[in-house]
Amino acid sequence: MYPADWHKLYGDMTGESARRVLTPLVELFGAKSMVEVGCGNGHWTQAGIDAGITDYTVVDGPWNNRDHLLVDRANFIEARLEVPLVLPRRYDLAVCLEVAEHVRGDSAPTVVESLCNASDVVIFGAAIPFQGGYGHINEQWPSWWRPHFEAQGYRPYDLVRPKHWNDRAIHYWYRQNMFVYVRE
Repeated sequence: MYPADWHKLYGDMTGESARRVLTPLVELFGAKSMVEVGCGNGHWTQAGIDAGITDYTVVDGPWNNRDHLLVDRANFIEARLEVPLVLPRRYDLAVCLEVAEHVRGDSAPTVVESLCNASDVVIFGAAIPFQGGYGHINEQWPSWWRPHFEAQGYRPYDLVRPKHWNDRAIHYWYRQNMFVYVRE
């Protein structure tokens, strides 16, 4: 979906964003396992490994160039999010960031249900209206996503934005769009 140059241009900052945001969340939830849905090159999973994650799965579509993964290709699952995601088990964390805007709005309940089936703790963020980007077909406000998570019994927590809002070492779209949803 994204040109190969995109990951070259933004990869270092994506990795730094992931380290700054994910490390305290891994510690907070005592996570040892995670799944990254819409992994791209796997920057968030690599940051998770650096923070103590010992067991992980990465998921992306058939367009993913697995030669560019920063993590073990053996842990990759190819999937399309318009259909229910079938994972081998549940994880301590599910991470899905800046991915859901690529999926039609009528598939949103499927995306959210798949994430909730993956973990009791979902770190989620999607592009907001007018954000723009490659292949964005469903840019929505966080308030649009919230009822989909609530229907699955999850409550949103604004744990990232207050702490990192002014941290320019983190991509603005992560600082602006990310919430942590936890099963009630």
